[in-house]
Amino acid sequence: MENIYNRLVRDNIPDICISNNQKSKFRELDDLKYVSALNEELKEETKEYLADNSIDELAYIIGVIEALAITKGSNLDEV
Repeated sequence: MENIYNRLVRDNIPDICISNNQKSKFRELDDLKYVSALNEELKEETKEYLADNSIDELAYIIGVIEALAITKGSNLDEV
């Protein structure tokens, strides 16, 4: 049975999957779709943080904000 996950991946996950001989498919999003996916990820991570006040969720939120800043030619220090 095939599992399908329409998710953003980070931390070299495609390379890790390949090196572990895991059958996976990845695609690179164009800029518009990438920003849209990051915005959705920000909503999801914020919702999860508000539900449990986890420091891990705050870290995920910061990561998404950093990625969004980079798409706008900025960085986390400038935000």
